Amino acid sequence: MITKLLVEIKEIESKIEALEIDKQELRKKVIAVMTEKGSALEIIDLPIGKFKMVKKQVANVTYSEEILKQRLGNKYKLVLDLDAKQLRNHKAEVLQALGDKLLDVGVISQNRVKAAVASGELAAGDFKGAFEKAVVDRLVITRIP
Repeated sequence: MITKLLVEIKEIESKIEALEIDKQELRKKVIAVMTEKGSALEIIDLPIGKFKMVKKQVANVTYSEEILKQRLGNKYKLVLDLDAKQLRNHKAEVLQALGDKLLDVGVISQNRVKAAVASGELAAGDFKGAFEKAVVDRLVITRIP
């Protein structure tokens, strides 16, 4: 009985994964159509409700961890934030000593980078050549009451 239920759960999870992939592909197609039309806003009235779709460009910044580890030394911790995947992988160690383990489980946080530079703890020049900035499209769909 439990095995059968687990099989059903796993089948449903597999279907959900496939649907998420399909949904992401559809979102990409909507972005492409909106881009082609030169539209950043669409309001669509469906039988289930009215929806607003907004296409935005957001910046994705990817830092070079190795460059910044070498360049910042002990101050590297100032720009790290928790990474859920790494936290799960290092959970036992993190529970014992989170402070020093931040180097193993953390990811560079753009907000913490900005805060460290704004406070003067780090210089903006410390990050020169140690990150890439890319502008990507995002689609937000909300129901309009």
